[in-house]
Amino acid sequence: MHVETLTLERVFDVQRPTIGRSRDTTSDFSFEAQGRKVYGLNAAGTPSLKAGDRVSFVLRESGNFQSLVGWHNHTTGEDVLPRHRSLGRGLFHAGVILVFGWMMFSTAEQPGVRLMTGGLLALFVLFAISTVQNAWQGQQAARVIRSLRESAEGR
Repeated sequence: MHVETLTLERVFDVQRPTIGRSRDTTSDFSFEAQGRKVYGLNAAGTPSLKAGDRVSFVLRESGNFQSLVGWHNHTTGEDVLPRHRSLGRGLFHAGVILVFGWMMFSTAEQPGVRLMTGGLLALFVLFAISTVQNAWQGQQAARVIRSLRESAEGR
């Protein structure tokens, strides 16, 4: 995780679409800081950003704002945490996927069916690894954002 702290000069193109039936609100926005324009970022919820805010952005890749996972707004004290499942839930889903894949593979009797279910099992393993990795990265990002808030409060 990488942290970039900027003072926003301008915030623009703010939109608040909803996701599917669950009506989870997200915020799409763009900003300008230090003469650099950053377009098309997405965050969970309805955070408020405005010109003059000092914000520490948490990025998966250094300098790549498209890898944004969350931020701490030093001006307002607001945290935007990543949308992620807990690690326990990620492990549970990965386990269910692997058990289902193993059951399909182990009960196949014909070679062609066994080959097909073996391929599906391999995909399930990759999906399970991805699920756990996303949950882990989400937890790491949330820890970084909380530590930014705590260090700002300690000043």
